[in-house]
Amino acid sequence: MSVKSLDITADSALKPTPPPVLIPASVIKEFLRQQLPILITLITLGFAVAWLQYGYIPGGDRPFPVAGIEVPVWHIIWVGVWTGFTMALVGEASGIFALPYTISILRFVNAHVSPS
Repeated sequence: MSVKSLDITADSALKPTPPPVLIPASVIKEFLRQQLPILITLITLGFAVAWLQYGYIPGGDRPFPVAGIEVPVWHIIWVGVWTGFTMALVGEASGIFALPYTISILRFVNAHVSPS
């Protein structure tokens, strides 16, 4: 049977414990190298396509052509981000969270919006 000793010297007692790492460096590196360029590219392409199709970028002062609503663009980006996050966590339940938002805030209340 082996006996393990506990080091209680003054040097070991004064050593500060390192702070916990909230986000590992590999995750940050992956986000900056892989995810962020894709995100910036797709949002830029979305604005470019809107400009080419309609001659303006829809937002709070001009309505979205198909839906006819006047909300800031960040609402559309925000609902996409948190619905995607919910999809990553829960799976198929993201529509349950997105539907009330799109009906109440974005006012998608025509026949094309349904819970099914």
